[in-house]
Amino acid sequence: MPLWPFRRKPLNFREAFVQGSVALQKGRIRRALKLLKQAVALKPDHVEARVNYGSALYVSGRIEEAEAQFGAALEFDPENPYAMSNLATIYYRKGNVERAIELLEEVVRKYPDHPDVNYNLAAAYTALGDFGRARAHALREL
Repeated sequence: MPLWPFRRKPLNFREAFVQGSVALQKGRIRRALKLLKQAVALKPDHVEARVNYGSALYVSGRIEEAEAQFGAALEFDPENPYAMSNLATIYYRKGNVERAIELLEEVVRKYPDHPDVNYNLAAAYTALGDFGRARAHALREL
């Protein structure tokens, strides 16, 4: 009697999102990309899925695609601090430090306890040579 190959039904949104997010946390980027792309396709308005997919794209060096995901997340939730912070990181990486600072300052105003925002502001102000502001934000991060 022949064996039948195992067939897995397609993942639903929740499975794709949770498994993709866990894969991202564990550094399994290829798996995260596949699952989070599927999650976004199943539920395009889910902000956290877009942010996590954008993060996986960023880590894999697909900067333009990551920027598009963070931008799309902000269309659904214009004040999402994770999408704002991650988009600022892309602006910084592309050399638009001033725009990165604008976005990060907005995050720190609205969400003063948001993780790493003061660290990122310190790095951005250092890049501009504004060591006073860089120091102030570095101290807030501690």
